[in-house]
Amino acid sequence: MLIDTETTVTMTEANRNFSRVARLATERGPVVVMRHNTPRYLVTDLTRHENTDKHSDDFADNSIDENGNS
Repeated sequence: MLIDTETTVTMTEANRNFSRVARLATERGPVVVMRHNTPRYLVTDLTRHENTDKHSDDFADNSIDENGNS
């Protein structure tokens, strides 16, 4: 797993300023929270994932229609 250092924060920073972490997740994508120098948590904006899930569902529906399966 590749980790973007621009979207990595320490646990201390996340505890002190979670609104910054949330804003970062909205603007730049998933944020990795490090604990004891180990990637431990992933903070992500669910609205990005809802769009991705919808796109995946549409793709799956189209694939089924094209292949004649129901």
